[in-house]
Amino acid sequence: MMNDGPRGQNGRGPKSKRRGQTYVFREREDGEALLSLAIGAALVGGAVRIGLTRDNGALAIGIYAGTEYGTEYVGPDEDVLTAAREISLAWEIPMATYDEEAGRWIVS
Repeated sequence: MMNDGPRGQNGRGPKSKRRGQTYVFREREDGEALLSLAIGAALVGGAVRIGLTRDNGALAIGIYAGTEYGTEYVGPDEDVLTAAREISLAWEIPMATYDEEAGRWIVS
């Protein structure tokens, strides 16, 4: 039976009306902050999933910390470095740093 409801062709809901607006990384530090967040989460037993929203208009950062999980969104007008630090604090995930002397990533 065919569904005539408001769902999109892929069955996941209506398609976004925000076409043509794609999230763009503007600074190298943005990528480094997300990497630091992801590695920090992994080192303490969690995980971070980084992707784009379905309409490519914002970053979707999935957080897995212990038994809790959720998704934080960073819009194109928001500062990624600040957002990564706020996520780190809110979810109690340490930001990792690369220790040149030890040759590995660490959390403090």
